[in-house]
Amino acid sequence: MFLQFAVLPLTLSFAGTIPFGVDDSGTPVVSMTTGALPSSPHKLYIGNCVIKHVSDNVTEDKLREHVQIFHGESQFDGSGVSPQRFKRLEFEVQADELSRGDWLAIGPLSELVVAHESVDYFSATSELVLGSPEESFLALCVPESVARVPLSRAEFYYGDKPATFQVSAFGAIQTASSVFQGTFKFSPIDDIFEIGPQAFFELFADVIAQGLVSLDSAGVAVSTLEALDRFPDLTLVFYDSQSNDAGSLVLSPIDYIDVVTGLFRMDLIEDTVESIIHFNPLLIPDVNVRSTNFGLLIGKSINQRAPRETTPPPAREAIPPSGGN
Repeated sequence: MFLQFAVLPLTLSFAGTIPFGVDDSGTPVVSMTTGALPSSPHKLYIGNCVIKHVSDNVTEDKLREHVQIFHGESQFDGSGVSPQRFKRLEFEVQADELSRGDWLAIGPLSELVVAHESVDYFSATSELVLGSPEESFLALCVPESVARVPLSRAEFYYGDKPATFQVSAFGAIQTASSVFQGTFKFSPIDDIFEIGPQAFFELFADVIAQGLVSLDSAGVAVSTLEALDRFPDLTLVFYDSQSNDAGSLVLSPIDYIDVVTGLFRMDLIEDTVESIIHFNPLLIPDVNVRSTNFGLLIGKSINQRAPRETTPPPAREAIPPSGGN
């Protein structure tokens, strides 16, 4: 994979800008064109593989029969980067089956980072900046908010196919009364976090006991927005290779709870590995993320967007205090 980029034009090492927007769920997306195919939106995540989710409705027999892997050249639409072409690996379902949408990796070891050495995500200006110095990124972050995230690389083999790499970070989510340690896995998800029920009940035990957390078909939510100030700050702590605190980022309740709907920006999943924390930092409001092959920087933007008007969420059934037992 790395050898591909040794022969790319030198112009790719220069800084460039890729504009992005957001979809209905608030996930950042960029528009891309692949070969002769029409332009399509691609969601962003901090990973190293360009992937395409296959519809949950596709059965196993159809997956074996109709999913094929192919390579094609892609480029961004409306980008200040010219040319910006790279190889993408895509999973395609044939026979008119629908997919859930494309995801584009902008994390360490991704093709964009390998080609440009860095990708900076700026939420306030809705743009990706390629190949800029670290000082330019830090100048647009609140200084005391910036967390440096050391990364761990896991190598995987699929039969006799070449190895792929998955990046993650060791750390913890802390409140004033609880600590949940685990591995932050940078995943293509539509929430900031996906965590197991045990972790959720440990972190929010106090507000659950007060009847302030509810659950319905829409997801986990606050019972009333008037109680937001009673929810804890979440401190994300990232460890280095010696398990020392290398950096931390503090999320207030309005960072991880939508102040319009009252819904948590996290989901509960039954994971076979309870200590895994699926993590998409690009969905934290007013956050900037810098990705290099050596790690991440995550910090609050100095150019915060205006807060949205709040409306009371619909009544929901509170989770009983015994829900975590």
